[in-house]
Formats: sequence, structure tokens, C-alpha cells
Amino acid sequence: MIKQKKEKKDINRLKIGHRPRKWTDLELFQKRIEEFFADCDSKGRPYTTMGLAMAVNLSRENLIKYEDERPGYSEAIRRARDRIQRDVEESLIIGGKLGKNIVGLIFWLKNNANWADELRLAGVGGEPLALEMSSLEVAARVITILELARVKREERDVETVQKALLPEKISD
Repeated sequence: MIKQKKEKKDINRLKIGHRPRKWTDLELFQKRIEEFFADCDSKGRPYTTMGLAMAVNLSRENLIKYEDERPGYSEAIRRARDRIQRDVEESLIIGGKLGKNIVGLIFWLKNNANWADELRLAGVGGEPLALEMSSLEVAARVITILELARVKREERDVETVQKALLPEKISD
């Protein structure tokens, strides 16, 4: 009689045929994250998601997968990424470690922190306008309105000066 070995389930595998997870020790994982931030602070380097991924020996994509799929690890990664985002936002506002590259910082926030340009136009009664305009079209219209307002203001100023220069009406 041949005995069959019972296969042990490997808790480190997601699906059959996949390789084992790199991380099975959550405490060591969290320690590496803290070491990453301490290293950045000691060297005056900015916090980055890629730097975090490298510190825990994962690709950026796998770091995101860990955040989405692994209980415990997801909390640690979410806290670390929130710390990175705070650092970037502070740099955007005060020009900290990342400098004053505003366009680059805005790009980072849009692509990594789910920020978005948003323009809300309201019509009568606060109802949203059903307009399909690009940001450039909106900007062009705003510039046109501002230019018209400037011209009207100048015309009003000219009229005021002309009135001031006219002699007062002499009564009979």
C-alpha cells in the first residue's frame, strides 16, 4: 500500500504555482521602513515611494500589491506612503527638501497622491453648467473677461478725469 503525503499549505503563497512571499515577518518589515526614514533624514534626502520599495527589497509595483492585498503589511505601507505624501505636500507649500520645482511636485501629487485639477463652474441658482471646455478654453475665456473689465475700468477713469477737467457750469 502506497501512502500519499499530504501537501502542506504554504501560507506564504498566494496561488498555486506562485513563488513564496519575500516578507513573512511583519515586525522586521516595519523596522526596515523606519530605517528607510531614518536614513533619509540623516542624509537630508527626500522620502520617495521608490526609495521605500528599495528599502524593503520590493519593486514599486509589488509594494503597491502588498498595500492592497496583505493584512498588517498594508497598514504599515499605507502609513509610510502617507508620510511620504506629507513630505511632498510640505515641500510643495514651503519648498522643503525637494526644492521649489513646483511643476514637478504638482505632477507627483497628481500621479501618486490622487490629486486632480478641478474647475467647477456654477450657473443660476448654483446649478452646474453643462459645458464641455478644456482648461485652455476656460483660461482663454477668463482672460477675455478680465481684459474687458480692464477696458471698462479705463473708460470709466477717462470719463472721471474729463469731468474733473471741465469747468463748472456758470449760472446766469
